[in-house]
Amino acid sequence: MNAEVKNFTKEEWIEKRTAEGFTKEYAINEYEGKQDPAVAEAQGQKVPTRGEMIEMVNEAMLNNPNKKKRYKPIFKLSKEYKTLQIEAEKAKQEKDFKKAEKLSKQMLDIQISGTVTNEEMQAEIDKTLEMPIASILKERKKYEDIILECEEKLDNFDVSEVQAKVDELEAVYKKQSKGKPVYVQSDLFAKLQEDIEKLELDLITIPMNELALKRYRAKEFFSVYEARVKFYVTANKDLIKEEIENAKRAEIRGSLADLAGYVEED
Repeated sequence: MNAEVKNFTKEEWIEKRTAEGFTKEYAINEYEGKQDPAVAEAQGQKVPTRGEMIEMVNEAMLNNPNKKKRYKPIFKLSKEYKTLQIEAEKAKQEKDFKKAEKLSKQMLDIQISGTVTNEEMQAEIDKTLEMPIASILKERKKYEDIILECEEKLDNFDVSEVQAKVDELEAVYKKQSKGKPVYVQSDLFAKLQEDIEKLELDLITIPMNELALKRYRAKEFFSVYEARVKFYVTANKDLIKEEIENAKRAEIRGSLADLAGYVEED
């Protein structure tokens, strides 16, 4: 046991060394003086920094072929939910429990069903009843483009800025905690974790969730126009087939002279 270790209990030493980036096993062996040079070299390798871990976790998530989890929004972080949450808290403080109950039910509905209401969907459906098919196809394409844009951004979300900021925070923590009593190190470490969690929330979770919410909303409205197009095609199937054939004939007539030579060669 070296001179520095003697100033700490085993638990304090483990907390100190793991906070500095070493493994728990290494800290225990170091405290007990058990490791031989080979073990010390193997176990003394520092674990990745929190910033590096964030980068690795995000990379693993992006490489996961199952994209459903990535695209699924957290409705509790939506503006609609947060607005209701604030109003519900205010109602509770004012002891208006009937209003608080009503708002809480709306919050639960958002968590279960999402932020697009039945009224919004019905209004969109009603709007399509008066729209020509060209406008319906245009709206369908608009929402499809939004979906694809959000998916591309989610699939390629860059967390390198966050990684750098987290590593900066850890460097500051190590500098501030060096030589300090364990209780001070513990407080500094707790503050470090809070700051890192806030960074992850502000720079990763919320921006990615905003994209997921935007995609979700576009997908809901896309489904209305997709259904309307399918209904139109089903109702006018024979006419559409006839027009396709007419279009083919018109195309052929426009290039008949050039095509004739190929037909004669055959």
